[in-house]
Amino acid sequence: MNKHIQQRVTGVLSLVAMLVAMVLVVPDARAYTPAAQTMYQMDGTTERCNKGGNYSGCIVYPKAAQLTDGRIVATFERSVGDPVGETLPVYASDDEGATWSKISEVKSPHELEPGNADYDDYVSNWTNPYLYTLPERVGDLSAGTLLLASVVTGDDEYYKEQKAVKGDSWYNSSDGDRKNTAIALFSSTDGGVHWEVQGIVTQGGWQGGSARSAGNIISTQNTYSQVDPVWEPYLMVYDGKLICYYSDERDYSGYDPETGVVRLADDDETGADNKGQILAHRTWSGEEGDAWSDAVLDASGKSFSDGKIGDGRPGMTNVVPTTDGKWLMTYEDWGGDGSTKYKISDNPLEFYKITGQGSNTNNLPVAGSGNLAQGGSPVTVALPDGSILYNASGSGDVWINRTGKSDGEWARYKTTLGGGYSRNLTYLSSGRVLILHTGFSGSQIQYADVDFGNTTGDYFTVTNKSKGLVIGTGGKTQDAAYTGDIPDITMEQPSAGDGDAAKTQQWHMQSKSSSSITFLNRSGGRAIVPWGSARNNVRVAQWVDEGSSKYEWKRIDAGDGYYRLQSVANEALYLTASGDDSVRLNTLSDSDDAQLWSFEKVETSSVSVDKTELRSLVTRALDLEKDKFTPLSWARFAARLDDAQKLLDDPSALQSAVDSARQSLDEALSALVSIAEDRYLDGGRIMVASNGGEITFTEPDEVSAYTSRVVTSAPKAGKVRLNSVHYDPQDASPGTYPFVVTYVLADSSQIHVRYTAVVVANSVQQNVVQNDSGKQTMRHQEMQARSSLADTGSYVSMALLLVIVAVLGGLPLVRLHRRGDA
Repeated sequence: MNKHIQQRVTGVLSLVAMLVAMVLVVPDARAYTPAAQTMYQMDGTTERCNKGGNYSGCIVYPKAAQLTDGRIVATFERSVGDPVGETLPVYASDDEGATWSKISEVKSPHELEPGNADYDDYVSNWTNPYLYTLPERVGDLSAGTLLLASVVTGDDEYYKEQKAVKGDSWYNSSDGDRKNTAIALFSSTDGGVHWEVQGIVTQGGWQGGSARSAGNIISTQNTYSQVDPVWEPYLMVYDGKLICYYSDERDYSGYDPETGVVRLADDDETGADNKGQILAHRTWSGEEGDAWSDAVLDASGKSFSDGKIGDGRPGMTNVVPTTDGKWLMTYEDWGGDGSTKYKISDNPLEFYKITGQGSNTNNLPVAGSGNLAQGGSPVTVALPDGSILYNASGSGDVWINRTGKSDGEWARYKTTLGGGYSRNLTYLSSGRVLILHTGFSGSQIQYADVDFGNTTGDYFTVTNKSKGLVIGTGGKTQDAAYTGDIPDITMEQPSAGDGDAAKTQQWHMQSKSSSSITFLNRSGGRAIVPWGSARNNVRVAQWVDEGSSKYEWKRIDAGDGYYRLQSVANEALYLTASGDDSVRLNTLSDSDDAQLWSFEKVETSSVSVDKTELRSLVTRALDLEKDKFTPLSWARFAARLDDAQKLLDDPSALQSAVDSARQSLDEALSALVSIAEDRYLDGGRIMVASNGGEITFTEPDEVSAYTSRVVTSAPKAGKVRLNSVHYDPQDASPGTYPFVVTYVLADSSQIHVRYTAVVVANSVQQNVVQNDSGKQTMRHQEMQARSSLADTGSYVSMALLLVIVAVLGGLPLVRLHRRGDA
């Protein structure tokens, strides 16, 4: 090769290598909020609580969900001002949780549908919201629809009575006595901006001071001092239906051991209230007009001395699938042996088959860092890779079952928010987890964005120039506090492949500012940080990123593809590979290769979701022609095709949702009904006097099995009443008045029947007979041979007269023979 050409090629290759190296070390610039931030703060001067406090204490129960377009929606209880007219505020983030803004309020069912008597009792959209993005179509609700289940009520009669007697200075430091508690379901198809009420899931009764003062705070209108509210909805799709799990304080005498259907006590509304609570669920097809199922037991607690169930007050159901084909339900229970319990079932609809209180979460196996948190209000979340997250109010930490198996070990991980009442965990498409937090008597909603090792994006190995070793964690995934409480970052030989050992050596570079980054480990999401303060010769460890400068590093280009990593907390110090294979902070040494680091991007295997069969089915479906199928069957098919296409385009779609969409689309394909040639029949003549009143007409036998019918061509005089199969002349002038009724059959095919009303003068004898019920019924007359023209024996004469009649009647001619006839 020519020497000059060789030099140019070498130069180009060097440039390419340099550009590749530059691309490899570009950090992730997406929004990231690891430290606690405030979404909402009660102002403490104008906002007054109607429960739990005066100017603070009534901002509780935050929940969130992410939509398919990436928007995150959150809501919470805000018990401020008059209970009547209370709403649930809706906040949204379109930048992965970095910033939030209020976009709407979900009003009560009565306010959303003021003319609907079914909702007159529900004037407050109060508490316990649960947001859920439908992963697949359920009945009339399409995939991606945002659902909200919440507790709605009537007025708080106790609050109103106390205000009337004690004046406006009085405030309720505890709970009240609202009437007509229920759980309602709402939906939004525009990202949480507008909402519709879908109906009432289940009904309760009086609140009666529950939960803090059950039976002690009673309105004078609560005649029998009942404590019968329903609480804490939790939504999930299973087997094509929507499940709503909830807590129920009504009095139950037991349940059917075969079906799990609960039995309400005979004296539930009038007897002495035992202040118990059970867990139950109902299911719904999602079809308008279909009712929710009977209530089925999930947890009964202990039995009271009178035999009623609910002692111990189990509450706050969460249900997640395990990777070994089972279902894990967690809940709180105050009947002894720990405050958080669990059940494991083969079917999420059959937890009632596991009798008793359930098992203490302390019995779950752990990986050397203490039992799962107690304290009530447990929250459990399944991630796309199958792992399961758990937290409860007794700790700010999260426990993770990495295998996702029902008998898998749980490991403890720190977060940046403390324990709280019903703290929310929401998996985001970024791979991180949004945590929402407030206290039991809160005044603010806080949030943070925490990495547990699932952040999407690029990962790198970080290699030291002097040693040729990579930064690792010694095979550990948790915060160093839970694995010996000593610094755990070390220099290691690179691990091959993409297994668990290799993941502990892979780091995600997350931008913190225009000049700094944080290193997040792939195995547990923990960050590299100095042990204690950033001081000379201190070792570094892995710890949850708390958002301070200790966790930040500046990459300073040292040439030849190497970088120095400068501590932002102490810019005199640099990350250094020590002789004992630990990693420390030391002062700058220009000639020390132990402070030079290179980055190599690794190929990571994402969660495998197989869309092959769904994609093939969608391809086949797209080849079909709409005009060849009945409108009804095509509409159902098109809806499921749209759901399937959305899942194909959704990179975060779960395998369960893909499989369900494939099955639904396959069923819709099979249910498509080809359009048969429409049939046309003649229904004969209806003879009626001009002022003789309405008269029943007989429909042909061919349409006796219709599913719907409609007048598709109305008469020019008189009126057709299909509900009673009558023609009413309404004083029409004598003459002929054809009309057409279209009948839709079970197979979606249509038959068009042309009837001819012949209105005659009053003096003309009507051609009628009496039926068994004494109603006037015209003999069904066929056009052939039974018309008044039959005696002419001339088809031509008959056709000519039909033309004349049609012209005189001012109506267009209608072909009465079947399509395709000659």
